Amino acid sequence: MWFSSVATVLGALMYWVLTYQDTGIDLTVVGVVFMITGAVGFVISSVVYGLSLLPSGAASNSLRRLTLNPGEQSGVVSEDA
Repeated sequence: MWFSSVATVLGALMYWVLTYQDTGIDLTVVGVVFMITGAVGFVISSVVYGLSLLPSGAASNSLRRLTLNPGEQSGVVSEDA
């Protein structure tokens, strides 16, 4: 999420503050691209973070284990906590 903020601020600085103009690259266009990239990244990371806070189904506290006793048959023991 911090990368999105940095990209947005860097893009805004390039768009509104820089006045140097080179013949090859238009820095205002690069600034707009950074701002759009930062905004999209912020939205995506916010959605992912919001979805990670949702509960994930029903909680199950059951335990299953296989017991092997010498000379006896094996059995499955189920315990619900």
